[in-house]
Amino acid sequence: MPKKREIDGITYWLDAEGAMRPEEAISKADKQKEEIIDDIFAGVFHARGKIADFKKHITEALDAYIEKLAKKAKVEGWKGNITLQNYDATRRIMIRKSEIQIFNEKLQFAKTKFDEWVVKKTQGGDADLSEIVQKAFEVDKAGQINKSFLFKLLRYSIKDPEFKKAQELLRESIETAGTKTYILFQIKNEKNGWDNLSIDFQSL
Repeated sequence: MPKKREIDGITYWLDAEGAMRPEEAISKADKQKEEIIDDIFAGVFHARGKIADFKKHITEALDAYIEKLAKKAKVEGWKGNITLQNYDATRRIMIRKSEIQIFNEKLQFAKTKFDEWVVKKTQGGDADLSEIVQKAFEVDKAGQINKSFLFKLLRYSIKDPEFKKAQELLRESIETAGTKTYILFQIKNEKNGWDNLSIDFQSL
């Protein structure tokens, strides 16, 4: 619904800049467009609510089943991945868990140390590795750092004390902020492969 205000018996619509426009001055086309958008979004919110309820239902059902299996196997605190497959192997549910990793203030300390190392190795150093160091700390348009490049820095075995210190600071900057659960539904196709049945649970 459009944002409206009533002043002295006159109804105003608020535009994108927050200015008030008398309802009678709003064109018929704009009113029709508003009605269509409102109707579609009402359906979107309703469908989203239904999907959220369904996600809650299957999550509780799967958690109860897995907890029962873990209890039977005498395993406590099990939080790994699992695949559940039906009897004739034509349908399966894949549950995948991944840690949400963030970086604390020590990331800037690590960047400083890596930068110092890059400067020291500029002449006669490993140009490819220097480029990886630079790319690792670049921020994209969304303000995000490329984690794959950062983790790649941790895999290098370089004896230089400054590089090792930078790696240590990088490891100390990594924190776990929680766990994200992904639930995938797949059905076997005629070619004996698997097709995904897409339901966007991840954003809920």
